[in-house]
Amino acid sequence: MKLRISQYGWTEDRVWAVFILLLATLYTAGYTYSLRFKRGWLANIGKTNIVTALVMSVGLILLLSPLADARRIAVHSQMGRLMSGEIAADKFDYSYLRWHAGRYGQDTLNKMAGGIEHKDKAIITAKAQQAITQKNRYDFTAVAQVAEKSTPEQARKRLLILPQGVVLDDALIDVMLASDRSEQRRCMTAYAQCYVWLIDLNNDGLEEAIVITGPGMYSAKALFYKQVAKGQYKYGGTINLRQVQHTKLLSDIRLGYVKTLAPNYNDLEIGGQRITVIAE
Repeated sequence: MKLRISQYGWTEDRVWAVFILLLATLYTAGYTYSLRFKRGWLANIGKTNIVTALVMSVGLILLLSPLADARRIAVHSQMGRLMSGEIAADKFDYSYLRWHAGRYGQDTLNKMAGGIEHKDKAIITAKAQQAITQKNRYDFTAVAQVAEKSTPEQARKRLLILPQGVVLDDALIDVMLASDRSEQRRCMTAYAQCYVWLIDLNNDGLEEAIVITGPGMYSAKALFYKQVAKGQYKYGGTINLRQVQHTKLLSDIRLGYVKTLAPNYNDLEIGGQRITVIAE
């Protein structure tokens, strides 16, 4: 429990868990102490019960009141982690504030949506607005609405580039923002973060852009954009990822364990129609 709190901060569940652990510790310590008395040890158990009951009553009053509301403690803890840089703005759990932190979370989201002092103010504002707009935790209609308002600068901040250090063309960002495909639109919003992998797929000297969804929204296929001329992109199709493990895929790409392979069998053209050979 201590490790989880130090790593991820307080949540309402963790506040209540620590309170229950405190009560269990009092009972255990009191009952163990009573065993020191060879006679009348059962009578000493009563003292433990009274003290623990008093602690429980006071604790419940505090945790269910504005003085020390468990949700208020949780929101304060999570915001402290965000403001100190302990957690990145694009990794912060805005949905927790929206759906699990009561009025304290809602009030904090409203402040974030209005703009707070932070180096990633634009990301925080966009993500908070998206969380407020959602009708339920899994409503992605709001995601599409936020996508229409995203700027190239905001979209660029949400994309992780493979290999690292490469700067994406503005033309590619524009094409991705204009996409009407749901998977792509989600990558362009404050909801999630995706990877853009640049690699020459057809040996024409121009790199294609493969878009791989990030953790929490993994898809069995990736989209790719073909670079038809220098700085000119268009949607190219999909890549099947069904047989690969997502985390290992990203790791292998980062380590450079990648090469392009010619097909074992060439495509056929019959009567002007291209036919792909699918070999076992």
